[in-house]
Amino acid sequence: MHVITLSGSKKFKHQFERVNAFLTLQGNIVISLAFFEQSDGFKLTQEQVELLGDLHLKKIDMSDELFVIDVDGYIGSQTRKEIEYAEKNGKRIRYYSSFAKNTNEHRQMKLWEQALNLIAGTIKRAQYETWFKDTTAKYDGETFFIDCANDFSKDWLYTHYSPLILKAAEQVTENDKVKIAFRSSKQTSETIDKSRVTLIKD
Repeated sequence: MHVITLSGSKKFKHQFERVNAFLTLQGNIVISLAFFEQSDGFKLTQEQVELLGDLHLKKIDMSDELFVIDVDGYIGSQTRKEIEYAEKNGKRIRYYSSFAKNTNEHRQMKLWEQALNLIAGTIKRAQYETWFKDTTAKYDGETFFIDCANDFSKDWLYTHYSPLILKAAEQVTENDKVKIAFRSSKQTSETIDKSRVTLIKD
């Protein structure tokens, strides 16, 4: 288990949320941003901006690692300052862009992001925020293994949203035979039965 602070432009709120969930479900403690003013339209004073910048450096002090959300290689001035601070203090640094190119896990995460975008367009925002925001998934070419934060969320998604999730999975994988399986984050791999929708029990 590691303590990881996320860094990057506040316009990348969606990527922050996905990486936060992905790293958390790997057993890490993840520290993110307090506000996404560029994404959500918050108005902050210069004094508040400076305060948040200083607080983020203190978050880095508490962390083992800095994970930089540099979508398409974009790094702003504040993020660059945080990278330099992390380097000076001997913190491990990883980059979203390198992660995207080099890891199968990230490719799977991007596929699930596409499915989530489809789902978000068909349900109310409150429903999405409650049940889908903290999920991640792995696709093995046949089955989407959907990792939920806890057993209650796993059961709820299985009971109420299986058809919707299955439809989204079909579209993003271009596979009308794709299966989906739900599990809580403490589970790693299980054998599913022959049905296309499976609830994996502990």
